[in-house]
Amino acid sequence: MLPINIPFSAKAFLSVVLIGLILWFVLRIIKKLMSNMLKRTSHKSRFLRYYPILEIIIGVVFLTYAIDYLSESNPLIAIGLFLIALVIALWMSWYYLKSYFLGMVFKLSGKFKINDSIRFKTYQGKIVEMNTRRMIIEDDKGELIFIPYDELSRDIIIKNHPAENILSYHFLLRTPLTKSADDRIKDIRASLLSLPWVSIKKHPNISLIEEENDYQVFDITFYSLEKAYFYRIENAIKQTYLHQDKSLSCME
Repeated sequence: MLPINIPFSAKAFLSVVLIGLILWFVLRIIKKLMSNMLKRTSHKSRFLRYYPILEIIIGVVFLTYAIDYLSESNPLIAIGLFLIALVIALWMSWYYLKSYFLGMVFKLSGKFKINDSIRFKTYQGKIVEMNTRRMIIEDDKGELIFIPYDELSRDIIIKNHPAENILSYHFLLRTPLTKSADDRIKDIRASLLSLPWVSIKKHPNISLIEEENDYQVFDITFYSLEKAYFYRIENAIKQTYLHQDKSLSCME
């Protein structure tokens, strides 16, 4: 059997590896520097979102150069690099396209819609947006939570009943001492339930927390479907008692 003589240039191979390592370190340094230089959160988020695309383009250019360079000394190494690059490209394509595909599945299923309330792992909130790669929910503190569809597909999602979407609001109300506490509570409850924005499924909670010679202070918690109604409801109740000039409010 004749020996097979496969030409191999260790110098060419090591040169390609060295250039690849230098390129990798340069890209890491650029990412670190830009992340520290960009102060505005929106600019930093946009940079981090699109920088991987730049890394992929540079990686493709480098692999093309490496395959062409090594093919001069050893075609088999070039073919091997090409196959490795092809596998990496397919894996990365699936990694990035998977979220888009799952996003289409979530949207077309019709099971989740904007304003639906869901629970996922330790997160709970109302769906405010379903973009191409992520579902965005808003919790009761007003914070936005971005959940990739890939994560959503791997765990149980609990969709709350519409009655559970009701939000609560709390404020303190000072009124003149012209009625007993029980009668005043009945009046305040009736005033709240007469407003179209207050939930009738969950009645308001009203309790007396302070009483002096000429005034009373009540702790009031009511329920509504939208945060936008909170201040409107509170102001409507205050208008009912125009002579009260001191009231405190805080959101729960």
